[in-house]
Amino acid sequence: MARRLVAYAEDLSESTSTGSAVTKASVTASLVNGTTYALIWSYQAGCDDTSSTGRMRCIDGTGGVNLGLNQFKARDTTDYAWGGNVSLYTAAATASRTFYVEFVRVGGTGTPKIKNVRLLILGLTSDDSGAASVNNQVTSSTSFVDAVATTFTPSSTGDYLFVASAAITNGGTEIELQTPGGTSVNTITSAIPYGGVYQPWSAVWRENGLAASSQTARLRWRSPSGAAQNLLAACIVAIRVDTIPGIQNTQDDAADGGTNTSYTTTETLTATGLEADERDTVVIAASTVTDSSATESSYIEFRDAGTQVIEGVHEAFSTLTTSAGLIGYKPTSASSSITFDLRRKSEGVNTTTVAFASIAVLEFNGTLSQSLSASITGSASIRRRVSKGLAATVAAVASLTANTIFSRVLTASATLTTSICKEVAKGLSASLTGTAAIRKTIGKALSATLGTTAFLARAFPVRLVATLSASASVRKTVSKTLSASTSLTASMQRVKTAIVHLTATASMTASLTTIRLFYRTLSASLTATASIRRTISKRLAATQSMIARPIAWVATQLAAIRNDKPNWNQCPRCARKVRPNKMHQQMEYRGPRLVWTGLYVCHSCLDEPQPQGIWPRETGGDPKPVILARPRRD
Repeated sequence: MARRLVAYAEDLSESTSTGSAVTKASVTASLVNGTTYALIWSYQAGCDDTSSTGRMRCIDGTGGVNLGLNQFKARDTTDYAWGGNVSLYTAAATASRTFYVEFVRVGGTGTPKIKNVRLLILGLTSDDSGAASVNNQVTSSTSFVDAVATTFTPSSTGDYLFVASAAITNGGTEIELQTPGGTSVNTITSAIPYGGVYQPWSAVWRENGLAASSQTARLRWRSPSGAAQNLLAACIVAIRVDTIPGIQNTQDDAADGGTNTSYTTTETLTATGLEADERDTVVIAASTVTDSSATESSYIEFRDAGTQVIEGVHEAFSTLTTSAGLIGYKPTSASSSITFDLRRKSEGVNTTTVAFASIAVLEFNGTLSQSLSASITGSASIRRRVSKGLAATVAAVASLTANTIFSRVLTASATLTTSICKEVAKGLSASLTGTAAIRKTIGKALSATLGTTAFLARAFPVRLVATLSASASVRKTVSKTLSASTSLTASMQRVKTAIVHLTATASMTASLTTIRLFYRTLSASLTATASIRRTISKRLAATQSMIARPIAWVATQLAAIRNDKPNWNQCPRCARKVRPNKMHQQMEYRGPRLVWTGLYVCHSCLDEPQPQGIWPRETGGDPKPVILARPRRD
C-alpha cells in the first residue's frame, strides 16, 4: 500500500480584517496526479459589532480556486464561534501545491476577527470515496433531496468513517447525513443562529461492516415550510478505516444538555496504544450546540489531554438556535495514551445542549523511519513486507497489518506462529521458525537455520547456505546451489532439479524409479529409500555404493533365458577358468544406451564400451591463412 499523504498546519494567533484578505494556516504539499485529497479546515470567528460579516474560505493558493466557504455575523460582541468544513481537491498533475484558509470582511464597518485556524490535508486511496459541490443550491422541497452523494463499492466487507459538511442560510433548513446503512445522523432543523449568512453544519460518523457491494452515503436537506432555502459548499468524504494501522472513535447522536456554568464533559475518548511519534496520527471531531437564550451564550470546547484546542462561544437569536463545529487536528504528544473530550457550559441560566458529538483518532502509514530497538508482539501474520530490516526481536503472534514497513535492518530472531504471507525482501540474518507455510519468496539469502514443519511453496531464487529440514515436500526448485545437508522424509514432487550441483549428502528413504540418469559423475553416496521423480540434471558429487549380487540373481533380474546362459566357469574370449563372482557383463553402446551383449567375460577380457560416434567429434579449427599469398617465380 502506498504511503498516504498527511499534511497539517495551524495558526493560533488572532488576526483581523477591515477589507483586506488575511491568509492563515498555509500548507504546501507534493500531490500526485489523479489523487483526491480531503481538506479539513476549522477556525474561531468573532467581531466587534453585530452588523459586519466575515468570510472564511479554503483556497487552492496555487490555482486561486475556492474549495469551500463559510460566513460569520455576531449576535453579541462576546461571540467567538467555532466553525469548520471539509473540502475536496483532485490533483491534475504531480507537483507541489499550496492551500490555505482565507479570512476577509465582506460587509459592514466593524472589525471581524479570527483565531485557532487549522488545515489538515489527507490523501484518499482507492478504498476511499468522496463528492463535493462548491456552488450554491436552492430547494423548496418539503421532502429530503440530495445536496451531494458519494457511491462506492468496498473491495471487501469493511468499516468507513464519514465526514460531511455544508454552509446553510435561511434558518428554516433541515439537514442530515444519511449513511449507506440508512442511519440519519445529526438531523438539524432551524440550523442558523445568525440569520442572513452562510453558517457551517458538519457531522463525523463511523459505520461498520459495509458489504462489498454498491454503497451510497448522502448529505440530504429540505425546506419544512416549503420556502426557498439556500446551501453551498456541500461535501462528503468516506474513509475506509479497518485497513489503516489504527482507528479509535466515539460518537453520540443523542442530546445532552444542562445549565452548568462550569465545563461539563459531554463526550470523551481515551485513545490507547498510540504511536504518534512513529505514525501519522490525526483527530477529527465535530459537535452541534443548541443555545436556548437570545441574551446568554453557550460554550463548547474540544480538549487534548486536558488542554483546550478550540472553544466555541455562541449566542442564539429567536428560534434559530443551532451552531456546528468541525476540526481536523494533529496531536504533538508522543504519549501512547491520550484523552480527548468535548465539554459544554452555559452563561447564567441558559440551557446549553450538545445535540451531536463525535471524536475519531486515526493512525495512518505506520512507518518506523530508522530502526526498532525493542520487541514487537502481535497475534497473527505479517501481511506486508519487512522491507530492509528490523534491529530487534520480533515475537509476532498477531498481525502487522497494511503498510507496515520496517525501513532499515532486521538483525534478530523472528518467531512466527502462523504464516509469512509475502516477502522477506532482502536478508534475514537470524533464525526463522515457521509452523505453517512460507507462501512466497525469501528474496536473496537466508543465512541461518530454517526449520519448517510444512511446505516451502515457492523458490529460494539465489542460494540457501544452511540446513533445510522439511517434514513434507519441497514443491518447486532449489534454483542455484544447496550447500548443506538436505534431509527429506518424503518425496520430491514435480521438477526437482539441483540445477548446478548438489555438493552434500542426499538421504532419501525409498527407491529410484523409472530411468534415473546421472549425466556426468556420481562421486558420493546415494542412499535412496524414497522416490526421486525427476532428474538430477548435471552431477551428484557423492559416492555410489555398488553392492555385488549373485550372477544368477542378476540374470533373473535381466530376464535371461536358459539358452543364453554362458559357461559360468570359462571366459568365452580367453577360455580361462574363472570363478563366477569374477565374471563381468560385457556392455556395448546401441544407440545412446549401454546394452548387455549377453556375454560374461573375465577381468582382462572386459572391453571399455566405445561410443561409436554417439558423442560429437572434436575437430580443430581452420588453418591460419597466409597473408598476401603470391605464386613463386622460381
